[in-house]
Amino acid sequence: MLRIYVISKVSKAGMWRELRAKGWPIISTWLNDGDETSIDFSEAWPRYLKEAASATHVVVYAPAGDSLKGGLAEFGAAVSAGAKALVIDYMPPEFRTLQNHPNVHLVGNVGSALIFMNRDAQLVGRPGERDPVNTCTAFEPIGTKQLRMQPDCDGDGHYLCSECIFLKPNLPSE
Repeated sequence: MLRIYVISKVSKAGMWRELRAKGWPIISTWLNDGDETSIDFSEAWPRYLKEAASATHVVVYAPAGDSLKGGLAEFGAAVSAGAKALVIDYMPPEFRTLQNHPNVHLVGNVGSALIFMNRDAQLVGRPGERDPVNTCTAFEPIGTKQLRMQPDCDGDGHYLCSECIFLKPNLPSE
């Protein structure tokens, strides 16, 4: 089952909460903890690390200039427990040497990270198949071409785009 732990600045929490509301299984409770002044870190840190270690995927989003502070600990907990790590767009300096780990992948944007995780979980996007419930107008079967890491359907024969994957992911039940 797909379990996603996200690492970013608190200012990006709204974006992650929105994806969770759309059905993505984001397990990061820090998204609901508020700002740093209201958090009891003696309770929060063990919880964060346990969540990260239980994830199947960890997503790191730190645009140039963002410092993740504790994100390195969460990242380490997740990757050491076997999670795949998806670093979006920019590899923070504190993470650079970790990019050589076989489970660490650099992806272009949040959409590409979602496609990567969706493909890993074999949720949707099988080559040459249209989702019978949530059809995509951009779908165009083209045979056995490999899924490309892009957040749209144009020309790749899959139905992974903002019209279908982001609005109603076909997530497995527990």
